Amino acid sequence: MAEFALLGYNGSLPEIDKGDDIYVVNEISGELWRVQVKGATVQQSGGSRYQVIVLERQIRIAPSDIAPDLHFVFALRQGKRWRFIVVSRAGLKERIDKSQAQNKKLGSLNKSSGRRSLSFTFLKENPDKVSKRWTDCLDMWDEWPYTDHEKAAAEHKDYSSDTSKSESVSSEIQSNALR
Repeated sequence: MAEFALLGYNGSLPEIDKGDDIYVVNEISGELWRVQVKGATVQQSGGSRYQVIVLERQIRIAPSDIAPDLHFVFALRQGKRWRFIVVSRAGLKERIDKSQAQNKKLGSLNKSSGRRSLSFTFLKENPDKVSKRWTDCLDMWDEWPYTDHEKAAAEHKDYSSDTSKSESVSSEIQSNALR
């Protein structure tokens, strides 16, 4: 949630865990995102490979038309810092489907449990880079561009401090409600 807060978004935890770990909200636009977070540490000492487990149904099942789609954040502990693989549900599904169409595998699916394991490998020659298939997802927070709340507040300052406008808006709302 700290990454989202640094970008200017509000994050909250759902009261009941049904697959969404974080709800991310842009308080200016009201836009909402559902986020599933999976953490991983390196698989073996001195290694560079990480593995996460995801329920296949979270990848395969799209939300209803009115619900926001799910995003995955795979948090990988690399030494003393975190690295993040950020991908939408639709984007992850597309990657898996494309790999299967090319007779390649993207992770492995345990059909009896319905869980898919995904692996991420950082390059030994350059530990800041991840394997080619995930390069475009590494620390990719583009879905959530930085939101400057102070600037937004300043742009709306004259509106919020002018009571005559709020009274006129209030009158308009009341008038519309009576129609």
